[in-house]
Amino acid sequence: MHSLIFIDQGEILGGAERYIIDLLNAMTPAEIAQFQPLVLGAEAEAYRAKLPSGVASESANLPSFKGNAVKKLLAGARLLPAGMALGKRVKAASPNLVVTNTPRAHFAVLVGWWLGAWRGNWAVVVHDFHTEKKVWSSVEKWLRRAIFKQAKTIIAVSVITRQKVRGYLKEGEFGKVRIIENGLDIVALPAARISTEITKVLQLGRIDPRKGQRIFAAGVAKVPKIYGFIAGSENPGDPATVTYKAALEADAKPIKNLHLLGEVTAPWAMLAEADAIVVLPTEPETFGRVVIEALCMGTLPLVANMTGPKEIVQQYAKWLGVPPDVFLISDLTPEAVAEKLQAAAELSADELAFLVDRGRDFVAEQYSLHESKKRLLELV
Repeated sequence: MHSLIFIDQGEILGGAERYIIDLLNAMTPAEIAQFQPLVLGAEAEAYRAKLPSGVASESANLPSFKGNAVKKLLAGARLLPAGMALGKRVKAASPNLVVTNTPRAHFAVLVGWWLGAWRGNWAVVVHDFHTEKKVWSSVEKWLRRAIFKQAKTIIAVSVITRQKVRGYLKEGEFGKVRIIENGLDIVALPAARISTEITKVLQLGRIDPRKGQRIFAAGVAKVPKIYGFIAGSENPGDPATVTYKAALEADAKPIKNLHLLGEVTAPWAMLAEADAIVVLPTEPETFGRVVIEALCMGTLPLVANMTGPKEIVQQYAKWLGVPPDVFLISDLTPEAVAEKLQAAAELSADELAFLVDRGRDFVAEQYSLHESKKRLLELV
C-alpha cells in the first residue's frame, strides 16, 4: 500500500519537478518505509534517477496540452480516458494522500474525480500562473476553480502564490491553502565561495522565452568588462523553447563576452564559480528557487523587479539591513540589465562580502527543506 502518491509527469527536470524530488530526498529511510511513496509519471530517466531508494515510480502517460489549439483540443479528448484510468490506479493503491504537481496532473485527477474513478484526500501544488491567450485564460480559470473546489488542500509554494490562489476561492475556503516553500537542505550543500569582484555573471535555467535569456545577452553586450554565461537547455517537446534557443544562439554569435554553456549538469558548481547570477522572468514567477540557491553559494543575486524573486531579495535585504535596490534590476530591458551589471562590477570586495557572506544563514532560517517536508507529511 502506498500512503503517499505524487502525480508528476516528470518529462523534464524543471523547478516544479525538482520541488517534488527535493521533498522526497528530504524524507528519512524510516519515513519512506512508513509512507511508501509512489510517483505516477516520472517519465524521464533523469527524473527517476534522482528519486531516493525506496520510492517507487510508474509511468502515467498523461496527455500534453502544449502546442496549437488543435493539439490542445486533442489532448482534452485524450484526457477523459487517461483521467479515468489514472483514477482507477489511484483507487487501487488506497493512498492516504494524493499530491498533483502540474496542471496536467491536476486536470487528469479532476476528470477521474468527476467520473467517480477516485475521490479522496487530494492536495494540489500551485507553482506559477501562465496564460497564453484569452480563450485559454477563460478555460483555465474555470478549471482552476473546479480543481480548487474539489481539492482538500492547496499547496502554495510562496506567499505570492497564496495571494493568487485566494482570488479563485470563496473567503470560507481560504483555510485550504498552505504554504510549503521549495526549501533547501543547507547541510548537504557544498562550501560557498565569496568573490572579491564581479566579473563572471551567470543566468541559470531552462532556455525559455519566459526566462529572459535574450534580454540578458543584450545587456551583457553593453558591459565588456563582464563575462556572461547562460546555462540551460530547451525543452525538445516545446516548439516555443526550441525556436527561442535558435534565436538566442543567433544573438550570442557576435557577443564576444557571452558564452552559452548548454545543458546544466552541475548547478552547484556553476553557482560557486559565478560571482553573480541574473534572474529575469518575463512573466510573473511565484518563487525563485535559484535566488536562494545563489545566496547559499555566496553568489550575488541580481533579479527582475517583480513577483517571487523580488520578494525573496526584499526579505533578504530587510534581514541584512540594506536597501533592496542593490539586488533589483529596474526594468526588463538590456539597458537596465547593463546598468545593474555595471553597478555590481563597481562594488568593492568589502561591499560584496557584506552582501553575500550571510546568505546561507538567511536561507537556513527562512527556507528550510526539512520544515517544508514536515508540513507536507502533516497532510498524510
